[in-house]
Order: sequence, then C-alpha cells, then structure tokens
Amino acid sequence: VGCYSMLYGNEYHFTKDEMYNILTQFYNLGVRFFTFTGGEPFLYKYMYEIFEDFNDCYFMIYTNGTLLKENKVKKLAELGNVAITISIEGGEEYTDWRRGEGVFQKTCETRKLLKQYGVLTGASLMATSENHAEIMSDEFWNFLVDENVEYVWTFQYMPTGADANFDLVPTPKQRYERFHKLEVMRKGGTFAFLADFWNHGFLVNGCMSGGSNYLHINAKGGAEPCVFQPYAADNVRDKPIIDILRSKFFEGYKKDIPFNDNLMQPCPIIDNPEEFRKHIQDVGAVPQYEGADGYLKFGDQLDSLAKEWEKYAIKIWDEEGYGDQYTAEHKCYTCGGK
Repeated sequence: VGCYSMLYGNEYHFTKDEMYNILTQFYNLGVRFFTFTGGEPFLYKYMYEIFEDFNDCYFMIYTNGTLLKENKVKKLAELGNVAITISIEGGEEYTDWRRGEGVFQKTCETRKLLKQYGVLTGASLMATSENHAEIMSDEFWNFLVDENVEYVWTFQYMPTGADANFDLVPTPKQRYERFHKLEVMRKGGTFAFLADFWNHGFLVNGCMSGGSNYLHINAKGGAEPCVFQPYAADNVRDKPIIDILRSKFFEGYKKDIPFNDNLMQPCPIIDNPEEFRKHIQDVGAVPQYEGADGYLKFGDQLDSLAKEWEKYAIKIWDEEGYGDQYTAEHKCYTCGGK
C-alpha cells in the first residue's frame, strides 16, 4: 500500500513461466542476486516457489511486512536465501501517514517474528523534507537497532507519479545533513550495512543504472534504467535481456556513467537532470505510468535543485576530502571500454 510501483497498475502480472524465463535469462548471465519490490511482492503467488527453485540465488524483498505470518516466516528461515526489507517512513506518525493507519505497529510485530526465526531483516526508509528531523534523531536509529534491523537502505523522495509533490523533496541542506548523519553510522558499524541510494554513490562509481550494475523491470515488462527512472525503450516480453542490455538506451547509460567526476553528484535525475533528458530523448523512451513524466514537468525545479546541491557536493568532495579518497572511473561498463 502506498508504494510508487503501484502506479503501473494492478492489472499487470507476470505468469509463472514469464517470471521464470526472466530469472533464468539473468541466471545464465551470471546474476545470483535479485530484488523484488511492489506494490506488495508477497501478493505474487509464486514467490516462495521462486525462492525454492532458485535456491543458489539470494533475494532481497521490499515489503510492508503485513503478509508475513508465522508460517511464512518459518518457511523463509528454512529456505535461508531471502532478506526481508520492511519499508517505513520514520516512526509511527510518518509511516502510517504514507502507508495506512496501523501499518507501523504491524511492521513491529513482523520484525519480532523475523527475529524469532532468525531471518535477516532490514529497513527501507524514504527521506522527505517533512521527516528530516526524525531521520536526524538518535532516537529513531536506536529504535531500529532495538528492533533487530541489521541493514538500512535510505531513499529520498522523488517527484514522480500523478500526485508528485516537489515540496516533499529534501532540500540540498537536508541532504547534506543526512549524508553526514548516515556516514557516522556507516563508518561506525551501527548496522551490518547502511547506504543512502544517492549520497553513497561514491562507493559504486556514481550511478548503478542502465545495466552498468543494475536495471529495473516493471510490472508491464518494461526495462527501465532504474526503478526511479520509469522510462523504457524495450520490453522483456519482446526482446531477450541480453539484447536489451546491448541496446542503444542501455549502452548510452553505460558509456556515460559516471555522469559527473564529483561522485557526490551521481544521479542523472536530481544531480545531472540534463543527462536524464538526453538519454530518454535519444531513443524515444516511453514513460511507464501516469505521471512518470514528472521529471520533465518539474524540469526547472530539478535544474535549480541540482545547481544548489552542487555547492554542497563540492564542499564534501573538495573541502572534506572525499575526492582524495575516491576517483570517478570512466568507460568501465561498455564492451572493451569503448
């Protein structure tokens, strides 16, 4: 409930054969780690069969946790190849605001079950301009530790979808403050793993999208550079995945990554918006749901946001020494480095 991926529409589903075909294609390319997001992935009736049949692969599932009853959690523990990432927005107030009344308490109940049976448990946190103070508080992070959360993914609000609200995008100052808050915990080992999908781009040579290290397949079958870039030029129902990875759209991304020599500006949407516009226009990529063109609608605001963030990015990179520790590597992802 409340997930941006619901925007694709609930009438779109992969058959079991289609899903297995997709997984097998990636498997044959050497992929052993898969992520499922929703909507709610556990509504897909073949999910546990997938875990069993691809038992030498590892899966990370983004879920609100409400469908994970004791018998299902016990099954996950027996399988041993699934990490459960429960989505929250901070504490009870913000989580229930976005995901529905009572969801926060249900996530707490689910985490108790996951801990009881020893299933690896993480949290997915959406940072907005509204919940920034909560994310910056020690109380919130201590709560996650007490809840047996072992890893945390932090994603900031992106202005896409029919009801996109640019006012919810964290300000550059908030993003800067969040970076340093999370850096202290990342370096200090508060969690086994902690990452900010934007602020920690320097750890993965900038952006991972476009098949360089990652891509997203939506419910319609559209192959997107990233889950936050809901545009596609090809569909997995029409073209083999290897050909999609070699397509002009994806090769363009791989050729240009990293988009900026300052790896604190990794994203082609909020840090280098001209790059996103260039790549989708070059191939005529199609928005995948109503409101997916929000990045174009908010073009002027994104340009201003990127310009303002650049000041903080330069401060981190040049003045605070991150540029001395990390270097942008170009032409890493195209065949033969060409």
